[in-house]
Amino acid sequence: MKKTFIAIMTLSLVSCASIYRRPESIQDKMSRYRSKEIRTNIVPDYFAKDFSFRGRIPASAEDSLDYTNKNLYFLSLYKQYEHFSELYPSFKKNVKYCPRFHQELLTYRETKKTTTFVKKEKITENHDFLNVVSKGHSNVEEGIKKHMNRNFDEIIQLCEQGYSHNYYIYENLVTLSKEPGVILRNKESYNILLKNPIFFNQKLLTTIGSERRIQSRGIASTTLDQDFIKEASHRVGAKWFSYYLKR
Repeated sequence: MKKTFIAIMTLSLVSCASIYRRPESIQDKMSRYRSKEIRTNIVPDYFAKDFSFRGRIPASAEDSLDYTNKNLYFLSLYKQYEHFSELYPSFKKNVKYCPRFHQELLTYRETKKTTTFVKKEKITENHDFLNVVSKGHSNVEEGIKKHMNRNFDEIIQLCEQGYSHNYYIYENLVTLSKEPGVILRNKESYNILLKNPIFFNQKLLTTIGSERRIQSRGIASTTLDQDFIKEASHRVGAKWFSYYLKR
């Protein structure tokens, strides 16, 4: 009887060990996601080696922006492309038609812009982040031109089809962030966010440019300019993202 009990306990322990699975990381969760859409805007492969942000995030009394996730993603991408065009106007291409986001784009273009980007006086060519942007190109500017073209292609795809591979990735991040402990203020989550264009773009903009407020000139408009990337960060559980880039 004693031998039988020991045998049963041994089998139970082996069985438990065989079915144990370590907690699934966010990389595991994202790797299970496969979009059927053709990728039109693959960001350069960058991995931050360091991450340290212990500062407090200021409390905000602002209301959440009333946009669907799809509209928010599109407007974030479009606004960032405009900011890149402020820094490199000769690289700009014009979006002439946008049937899938016609009203959203029309409303945005009628808003009174409150911020602009200007080039930093010194852009370090050997910056780790800029190295991945310029990889395969003669300099950083050529890399940025190529990057702007990729963003433009995705904007056109969104305008014509109403969706893109990267939008679905963003939507998936919003869903995953509702699970506790998925998006945290750490290096792992930071690198996951940088795989998506709207977060990669924001890091690139703050690396090569400085955001400046535009003085009011009394121009009529329907609404004030809105911080789309800040709202997009909130929806994936990363309120810290915008503040981290501005530190």
